[in-house]
Amino acid sequence: MSSHRSTNLQSAAMTLGDWRVQPSLNLIERAGQTMSLQPQSMDVLVYLAGRAGEVVSSDELLDAIWPSRIVGDDAVHRRIAHLRRQLQDDCRHPRYIQTVPKRGYRVIAEVTPAAAAIGLAVPSPLDADQLQSLLTCVELLRRAVCRLLDQLPASGGGTGGSLSRGNLASRSPDSFPA
Repeated sequence: MSSHRSTNLQSAAMTLGDWRVQPSLNLIERAGQTMSLQPQSMDVLVYLAGRAGEVVSSDELLDAIWPSRIVGDDAVHRRIAHLRRQLQDDCRHPRYIQTVPKRGYRVIAEVTPAAAAIGLAVPSPLDADQLQSLLTCVELLRRAVCRLLDQLPASGGGTGGSLSRGNLASRSPDSFPA
């Protein structure tokens, strides 16, 4: 497997234009139509999508997709041709992958992480006010749980004493699992 596919970010599902791309399954889908990609074609697509809008040379693709193999530009050209067939793209009037003569290839379609593509919010970094509000909410939640625990019978009731007001109140917020 290519080294660049080892990171979750680069191999996460995404949309490419109107196609939903599932790298882990080597599948692309659009309007109920599912197409299978050869693994190296998917590797090339994921790499190009990760650099959407940028020109990526054949040499860079060779280094990224075939790092320990001796292959020529023909391997890249075959993978690009396969991608274009499966994406139903036209090299003369491209919608997804554009050839930049003597330079390389670039993805010209919009690339969106799958979470955003299906309407889920993609979290952005919190500013100081948002972080303070979140910490206040966590503290209020901790207090509410403590009040509920106060209403529990004093005997552990089979919990082995693992959940009690005392051990909850004494724990720092950082000690809870994420």
